[in-house]
Amino acid sequence: YRVTPKYATVRAEPSDLDALAHFPHDAVLVIGDAALVLAARGEYPCELDLGAAWREWTGLPFVFAVWAARRDADQERVRAVHAQLLTSREWGLDHLDLLADQAWATTAIPRDTCRAYLGDLDYRFSYRHLAGLTDFFRRLAQDVPAFQAHVEALAAANGLDPDLMGAKLVGRYKSGCPVETRNFEKPHDPPPKDPAGIDASGQPTPGSRPVLADSDSLNNDFEFGDDKNGGICPLASHVRKAYPRNEQTLPKNDDSESDTQTHRLLRRGIPFGGSIGDPVGGGAGDPRGLLFMCYQKSIEKQFEFVQSSWVNNAEFPLFPDKRPTPGEDPIIAQSPEGSFTLDPAKPALMVKHFVTTTGGEYFFAPSIRALQELGAGLHGSPVKAS
Repeated sequence: YRVTPKYATVRAEPSDLDALAHFPHDAVLVIGDAALVLAARGEYPCELDLGAAWREWTGLPFVFAVWAARRDADQERVRAVHAQLLTSREWGLDHLDLLADQAWATTAIPRDTCRAYLGDLDYRFSYRHLAGLTDFFRRLAQDVPAFQAHVEALAAANGLDPDLMGAKLVGRYKSGCPVETRNFEKPHDPPPKDPAGIDASGQPTPGSRPVLADSDSLNNDFEFGDDKNGGICPLASHVRKAYPRNEQTLPKNDDSESDTQTHRLLRRGIPFGGSIGDPVGGGAGDPRGLLFMCYQKSIEKQFEFVQSSWVNNAEFPLFPDKRPTPGEDPIIAQSPEGSFTLDPAKPALMVKHFVTTTGGEYFFAPSIRALQELGAGLHGSPVKAS
């Protein structure tokens, strides 16, 4: 929706709604009984059901709550509680009319609304419902023409070649060659043109070295520790925000790199849509972007941490204190625009953002051992090949 709301935390239980009406606000986010009460009152001209919006974007169910047990919990007790939950679920499904009557009497929400709400929920937990564990997938729409025009405007305003301006935002040139000085090179300012560039026919441009982009051992052989103020590669460039290699990120510098490694992701991106100018899907308004997928042990400590604590956080990297405020990641920060320190000796720029998340989901990816045990029937009936 490309808005940047300002949130305020207030009580929003059904008994609080009359008081909420006197609190200055443009919108309210509520769940459960409070949401049903407000919907029944019709006091807000626009309503958005997040579960319905999620299904529309992804085609997948929205998980509101889940019962879970720790791995070290007593297995017999867990199975007993699980059996009781299943029994309770079946009883509830058999008595939805009674539950709707009770909800009506308690909340004064129309009975038909209560019955429809209870009947529309899915009380199972299938593989389609598994969320927040190891594999995250999201669809990122990219407004390429608008981004290119913005890069050219920023380049002209700051006296840079558009190649270098784009590379400063991303942290790499279009070829993949990094802006930061590689460890086998002497310190130098990044060149105005892509040092590993190729022309429209696929041939190297004069003086370029494509191996700098093609070789993983060369295009990843760099760190940011010797560029503390972002004079070569800006502090908020995409590659530096998403992976602050050898960056001071904690008050105690000796702990920074080891902490950074705990937030890393195994990731891949798959482009969708045609490139600008392609015979099919190459129009400026045609959909295009990236399908992003990453694997990790912890959604909270890896993907969500990187997005919220690094990418979207204009103050990151935080240390040392005398550095300029870095700004937001200009590529994947989830806001319409944000600050960006291009030159540490000058005021920050305001950079527009052109990547929009249009869908996403968390998936559970069992280990090979778990799949083998499932196939062998160690956790229920054996899985038969079809």
